Amino acid sequence: MSGPAEPAEPVVPGPEKRDRGGFLPIGLAVGLAFLYLMGIFYIAPRAIPRLNADAPLVDNVLMWAPLALYAVAAVVLTLVRRTSMTGAGLLIALGVWLLLGGELCISAMVAQPASPGQVTG
Repeated sequence: MSGPAEPAEPVVPGPEKRDRGGFLPIGLAVGLAFLYLMGIFYIAPRAIPRLNADAPLVDNVLMWAPLALYAVAAVVLTLVRRTSMTGAGLLIALGVWLLLGGELCISAMVAQPASPGQVTG
């Protein structure tokens, strides 16, 4: 006969695996679509320099308000566990839009003809 069996090691529960919710590619696709459409149809027509016209401060603030609201919504979705991957996709889309879209906006503004009386290089 063998001696007494050694006691088994107690099972210590590990940290629970918490899956992040949402789907990154959907957030990325929706974010890019929204940002590029907003840039083309909302921001670009308002950002093109007008001849001898200064936009009031309210117009400038309202022009960038949708972008600020988008960024706040993306951060909030990222902080919520169930939608964190979708929010991360929206934030990545914001970075892509700023990198690529900024290039397009700058080239569009540079291509504008000079106003009368403006000295060009």
